[in-house]
Amino acid sequence: MSGDSIRRRYVVTLLAQGVTLALGMLTASLVPRALGPANYGNFQFLYSAISGLKATFDSSVSSAFFTWTSKHHRGTVVLRLWFVWEVLQLIALAVFLVVLVATGGHRYLWPDQPVQLIGPVAVFVVIAWYGSLLERLADAKSYTVQAKIGRTIVAVLQSAALALLFVAHRLGLYSYVSLLIATNLAITGVVAWVLWRRRADFLARPQDTTTEAAAETENPQAIRAYLWRYCSPLVLYGAISWGTTFADRWILQKVGGSQEQGYYSLAFNWSQILLIFASAALSIYWREVSAAHGAGDTPRIAFLYKRFTYSIFLAVCYLATFVSWHADFLVQYVAGAKFADAALPLALMAYYPVHQVYGQLSSVLMLATDRTRIYTYIGYVALALSLVGAYLFMAPRDFAIPGLELGAYGLAIRMIGLQFLIVNIYAAVNCRTLKISFARMLGHQLLAMGSMFALTLLASGATAWAVEQLPLSPIPRAWGAFVASGMLYTALAGGLVWLAPGLTGLRRDELRQMLTQVLSKLRSATS
Repeated sequence: MSGDSIRRRYVVTLLAQGVTLALGMLTASLVPRALGPANYGNFQFLYSAISGLKATFDSSVSSAFFTWTSKHHRGTVVLRLWFVWEVLQLIALAVFLVVLVATGGHRYLWPDQPVQLIGPVAVFVVIAWYGSLLERLADAKSYTVQAKIGRTIVAVLQSAALALLFVAHRLGLYSYVSLLIATNLAITGVVAWVLWRRRADFLARPQDTTTEAAAETENPQAIRAYLWRYCSPLVLYGAISWGTTFADRWILQKVGGSQEQGYYSLAFNWSQILLIFASAALSIYWREVSAAHGAGDTPRIAFLYKRFTYSIFLAVCYLATFVSWHADFLVQYVAGAKFADAALPLALMAYYPVHQVYGQLSSVLMLATDRTRIYTYIGYVALALSLVGAYLFMAPRDFAIPGLELGAYGLAIRMIGLQFLIVNIYAAVNCRTLKISFARMLGHQLLAMGSMFALTLLASGATAWAVEQLPLSPIPRAWGAFVASGMLYTALAGGLVWLAPGLTGLRRDELRQMLTQVLSKLRSATS
């Protein structure tokens, strides 16, 4: 049974992620309002810490597994090895958490966090991790469509349950975590069912094991050697990376407390919503680059890198610029007055996904082509600068080495500035490897960001003036200006893309074909 085509996978994924974006905005509104800054900050602090721990225990083996399965469509040995590894690291994580709580170490590692919240958050992290891994496996085997449809249905049900709990005034910290556990368990089950139905296709042994490549898929020694080559440079880097990321949150928790943690978490999480469209394409991109690398097709890798980077970067710029410009409105009317101090961090953090997606595309290219050593060398530089920057912007002014004590705002500044520098180092290395112009890639970044900012400025200014002429009270006027500016901005951005399709890395006929497919899917879904 053959997998879904790349175009069909991307179109269906794009539609599914559009639904997820709308549902994510609903969650982003209801959850902060129900929990308040302190409880919201507590959950996000524990979630980021434990998910980072899980990734550290994984030691990048899941990335190596995904890259291998993208290159070798059939074979069972690597699946058995991966299963054993996942069981071992799950046991290790459970033992670590039990010992930490039993010895009271959690009070120092996670200050001011309720001990009864650690277990439920850990369960949620583990279930979500395995659901994500199975989705990546479905992408690696080109079975994206059914998996995405199943996930979207569960996400709709989750949002409905969330809204009901909110209306009934039952949406609290523990009911929210319980809902996350239940829905992620359902998502994991749906994707596992999709893979199980098509197991005969990819669990079978290669029909011709006489070639070196086919024989390699059933050779445990060859697979273990590959995993070691791939992961060994990443193990120490992954541990240090988690440590520096955790240090950011820990310093913020100690200096600013759960309230400040909540403000930063709101800004960070809302910025991550903008990555929904990008994450839809990343697994497809990884799979295609891995396959091209396995075939030794460097020109196709360069083609994929430029096309995905141009189109996804522009899409995220479009969203980020609008959110940044309207940060005050969004915080006031969506999150609520309790989060008023999160407006400035949000205005900055809205731009975090812009270069985060650029970095993801560049790092995925390195990982998918097995260049893990150079990836970690650049990463070590980033980690060192990250620690210095975190201290400088967040440490109190009365410390022996005084900091700026800027709290969530300072952490946002550090994140944006450092990210721009490191992401472009990764991009420069990739461009040199692929023999494409880094100057053009950098120019595209500046042109995309500048054009979206200019269009936002024009749309917001024009609609604000027009709405001011209407006899409306302040709240309807604010909502009217927001909605109207979004519509005008979208129309202007669409016109720009049509006039200059090169900004997306696509030709006009390709844009027309993709638009036709999207409209066809929408018509079939509503008929």
